[in-house]
Amino acid sequence: MLKWMGDGTMRNVYKKTMALALVLATSLCMSAVPAKTSEAAEGSNAMGKVPEYVIADSYDEYLSRYESAGSGTDTVTLKGSDYAEAVGMDVTVDGDTVLTGASGQITWEVNVGTAGLYQIDMEYAAVPDGGNDIQMSLLLNGELPFAQVSPLVFYRMYANASNDYKEMEGNQSFPPQIEVSDWQKVSLKDSEGFFGDDNGLKFYLEKGVNTLTFEAVKDRMMIRSITVRPAEELTDYASWLSDMQSQGAKMMDAGGIRIQGEDAAFKSSPSFYPQNDRTSALSEPYDPTYIVLNTIGGSGWKKAGDWLEWTVDVPQSGLYRIAMRYKQKDSVGFSGIRAVSINGKVPYAEAQDIRFPYSNSFQCNYLQSVAGEDLYFYFEEGTNTIRLTCALGAYAKAASDLRDTIDEISEVYYSITAITGTAPTKYQDYQLTRRLPNLTKDLQHAGERLEDIRDQI
Repeated sequence: MLKWMGDGTMRNVYKKTMALALVLATSLCMSAVPAKTSEAAEGSNAMGKVPEYVIADSYDEYLSRYESAGSGTDTVTLKGSDYAEAVGMDVTVDGDTVLTGASGQITWEVNVGTAGLYQIDMEYAAVPDGGNDIQMSLLLNGELPFAQVSPLVFYRMYANASNDYKEMEGNQSFPPQIEVSDWQKVSLKDSEGFFGDDNGLKFYLEKGVNTLTFEAVKDRMMIRSITVRPAEELTDYASWLSDMQSQGAKMMDAGGIRIQGEDAAFKSSPSFYPQNDRTSALSEPYDPTYIVLNTIGGSGWKKAGDWLEWTVDVPQSGLYRIAMRYKQKDSVGFSGIRAVSINGKVPYAEAQDIRFPYSNSFQCNYLQSVAGEDLYFYFEEGTNTIRLTCALGAYAKAASDLRDTIDEISEVYYSITAITGTAPTKYQDYQLTRRLPNLTKDLQHAGERLEDIRDQI
C-alpha cells in the first residue's frame, strides 16, 4: 500500500505525514557478470593462459582513455526515420518512426560541433511479438567502444489484463499479464548495473560527423527518436533540494494518499503479478483463510534493471516524502537496493541507492539516503509516476571487483588443469610451483583481493 503521510515520528506516520507508503517484498539485486578479459598478478607467466574472449575495453578502461576530455556542448535529436543506412536489416518507416528488423544493422549520423563526452537517450516501443527483452549492440564510428554496450537491453512493459480479481469472493486468482506497447524514453545504460548512473553511459564523440550503429541481437523495436546530449553527472541531494526550493517548491506536510503495492500500473516482467501475504494482519486487504492478493515483488524481483511502476494523483505540486511498508527477507545480512525515479527520472544521486534492510517482518520507513536523511521528491499537480528499479548501488564496486577476481582465479585454474587435467591423481607430483613460477604469487594476490571485497561489503 502506498500512503501519503506527513510530519512527525514514524510511530504516528500513518496519522499525519504527506508521503507515500508501499507494501512490497524486496530482495537484494543480483546481476549476471559480463564476460571480460582478466589480468593475473603483475609478472604472471602462467602456462595455459586463458584466451581473450572479449576484445573491447570495459567501461572504466574506456573512460580512463578520455579522462582529460570534457563534456560536449551540443544537443542533437534525430528522428527514427532519419537513419542513414540499414545493412542486412529489413526496416519499416512510419512517419518519424522506424521499425527495426530482428537481424542486421541500422545506422544514424550525428554531427556535433565540439568533441567531448556525450550521453544518448532513445525513445522506443517494443513490438509485442517476442516475449524476451530486446537486445541491441552499439557500434560508435564502426567500433565497439566498450564491452557494456554489447548488448544493451531495452525492457518490455507489462500490466494486469484487468483488476477483476479484487471483486472475487473467497480465493482471488492471479490476474493475467499483458504486454503494453507504449513509448518509453531511456538513457543508454549498463544493463547489469555495474557502471554509470541514471543519466546513462558516456561516449566520446569526435567533432563533426559520428555514426551510431545499432546491431540487432534479439527481437525488433520501434524507434521514434535518438538524442545525443552533453554528458553530466547526477546532482547530489542537497544541491537538488536547494535548487527546487529556490524555484518556489514547498515541502508538503499535510494530508494523505495511500496506494496499494499490488496496484502497480506497469512492470518490466510478466512474473511481477500481485501475490498473497498473510504474515501480518496490517496488510490490506487481509484474510486469515482465503488467498487475497495484497503484495507484489518478492524473491523474483532481484535482477538489476527490473522495475515496478505506480501512478499517483497529487492535489498540489510540491516536495513530498515517500514512506513504504515492505518486507525484505531474502538477503540475510544485506540490504535490498532500489533506485527511485519520479516521472521517468531519478532526481539526484542519493535516489539511486535506497536501502531496504533485512527483516522477517514488515517494516515501515521513509525513503532515506545512505546517511539516514529523509529524502524529498518533487511531484507535479495531477498524475505522476513512481518507479522502483532493482539496482546495485554501493554494491556495484564490490560486485565488479569480485567479477574481476573470479576471472583472475579462473585463469589460474586453467593454467593448472592444462598440466594436471581435470581429474588429477594424488600419486603424481605435477611440480606446479616449478612449472608455474608465479602460482603462489597469483593465488596470494587473488586472496588479498577477496579480503578487500569482504571488507567493502
